[in-house]
Amino acid sequence: MGNGMAENVFPVPGVENIPGVYQNRMKTAQKNTSVITVTVKYLSVLRDKTGIRQEEVSLSEKSVLGDVADFVHRKYKVPDPLIMFVLNGRGWNQHPDRLATTLKNGDTILIFPPVSGG
Repeated sequence: MGNGMAENVFPVPGVENIPGVYQNRMKTAQKNTSVITVTVKYLSVLRDKTGIRQEEVSLSEKSVLGDVADFVHRKYKVPDPLIMFVLNGRGWNQHPDRLATTLKNGDTILIFPPVSGG
């Protein structure tokens, strides 16, 4: 990991009994042979929390942005309210379906903590 990159395959083994979207996507991924790969980039303190700059994550083809939030939460124990997303240059709230936005192969997702100031 000297280059700050990692590769992960979704679903992550060992979380079969965790309720929620993540578990539902695991069932879908097991039945579905089509897989997409997205690039997840970690910014600011999330880079420190994860220990990497970015990683390639493989998901079932019907995965949504919320599944990436679930993935990050489960893998790195980052609380969901403490992360924000940019999908292909647009904030998640700029997508009509928000966290239910369907991902496509090759998408790039930036993840960072909320910013405030005065």
